[in-house]
Amino acid sequence: MNDKLYDINIGDIWNFEQTLFQENQISENHVRELFQRIEDIIIHKGQPFLSTEDYDNGGEEYRRNFRVYVTEFRDSLGDFKTRYTLNYFFTNEYAYYYNQVILIDKEFNDFDFWFTCKLRQFDSKLTNLNKFLDFQLKLNFGKNISNYVDFLKAIMIQYENELLNKRLIESLNYWIESNKNGGYFEGRRKLKGKYSSLRLRELNSNPDYLKKNSHILNTVLKQLKANNFIHEETLFTDFNRIFEGNVIPENKRIVWTGTNKDLKWFMDYLCEGSNKIEYHKHDKWILANMCFVNKENQEFAKDVLRKASGGNEVRKKLLESILTKI
Repeated sequence: MNDKLYDINIGDIWNFEQTLFQENQISENHVRELFQRIEDIIIHKGQPFLSTEDYDNGGEEYRRNFRVYVTEFRDSLGDFKTRYTLNYFFTNEYAYYYNQVILIDKEFNDFDFWFTCKLRQFDSKLTNLNKFLDFQLKLNFGKNISNYVDFLKAIMIQYENELLNKRLIESLNYWIESNKNGGYFEGRRKLKGKYSSLRLRELNSNPDYLKKNSHILNTVLKQLKANNFIHEETLFTDFNRIFEGNVIPENKRIVWTGTNKDLKWFMDYLCEGSNKIEYHKHDKWILANMCFVNKENQEFAKDVLRKASGGNEVRKKLLESILTKI
């Protein structure tokens, strides 16, 4: 996932809103409020590109450029629309560019406003809206779906008609209905079986199997690393843990560096091909998400593993030859 596309970034919001204003798609009142908020944040968090101190101490070329910017800025002050076609602004001592990369997170008091400004950028491409909502759920809400749904409902009430049109409202409501019970990320769906990871059947008759055969698991781990199935920095203790059947802490899940199809083969072989894992038939892909994350350290989206296609049969045979040792 391209994080930059889904980050809430002041420069990105400025570019988008400025274009809408030039095309007369938003009101002057909204733009006045928006640009004042943007300027406040940039003055506090951003970097100036001109200063009166540098003017006093700088060379002739710096002074000449400074005067050009000042003149252009002053000439724009009489007309509001001209003023905001510029990509910079002055304070008493400094000049700042608007399109600075300043990321907005939940610590900002007006996070709801910036979130909504960013959200409405996806009105023209609703296929990316779900990705934005999923990304922000993880980044700013710690995957707390209940708090997130409450937040989304609040901004719909707060900004309906002002920033959010009917189509966006409908899309948000659809996302909420699809996800409020954990429907999008497999790892949040309720397990039907009693185990929360890939418990080996062998543990039923031999509870010390993992301890007594740690050398075998270690060999399997090394081979999975060497063949780029799992991350090379995976610890043995973390790898061993996924076969106990217990809950895996989110920060201890294994980073899967192979393809989605590789992980599908991994799960298919252990759960069905070799029957080594004890699990409920409806839990296989939920368990995969509870044990693994992708190479971007993110959960696998719904049905991505189950429907994974393609793949190299040589890789499949290699993977199964490694797993047969368990």
